[in-house]
Amino acid sequence: MVIDTDLYAKIRKYKNNGVSMRHAAAVLGINRKTIKRYWDGDITPGDRKAYPYSVDNTEKQAVMEALKKYFEDNRDFSKGKQTINAQTAWKALRNTYHVGESTVRRYVRELKQEDPQAFIPLDFEPGECMQVDWTEVKICIKGHLCKAQVFCAVLPYSYDIFAMVLPNAQWPCFMEGHIGAFEHFNGVVERVFYDNLPAPCLMVLVKMP
Repeated sequence: MVIDTDLYAKIRKYKNNGVSMRHAAAVLGINRKTIKRYWDGDITPGDRKAYPYSVDNTEKQAVMEALKKYFEDNRDFSKGKQTINAQTAWKALRNTYHVGESTVRRYVRELKQEDPQAFIPLDFEPGECMQVDWTEVKICIKGHLCKAQVFCAVLPYSYDIFAMVLPNAQWPCFMEGHIGAFEHFNGVVERVFYDNLPAPCLMVLVKMP
């Protein structure tokens, strides 16, 4: 069974919260074999089926070199909304090299182990980081249309997403969003990556020791 990213995120969330595969399958209404396939995150939606031949060392080396060049050429996009990762690398190379997404993910992990300082940290461990961004929405309250800010946070490892509507993007709301996110994720991450922070929040972060 092929699943979409939303269902994949729910499966990973159940796994990270210590829920059994049997219970997750019952709640989501899908086969336990499907749950097991995506349970550990080694396979993600969009992965191609395994190829009938194995990748030899020569082809693997070619793919590894292509990955290094891809990340080096796109280093400027390593932050922000156009973040590059193992999935975007696979999409860029899949028409040239006959490898699946899970294989590319494995190669990316190997590259990180070879040179962790030079290689961009694209694949994250559980609880390693959280990505934060703001977006503006229009809401209707008792017939009156007004603007509001939405604090958005995501865990790259599990794709678990948190969003909170707040009156503005000032520092108190900024902190309230973090508290809400950590309560939702049931823990605090090691690092937080920010994208397009509002000026008041950015100024406070710069002044913090």
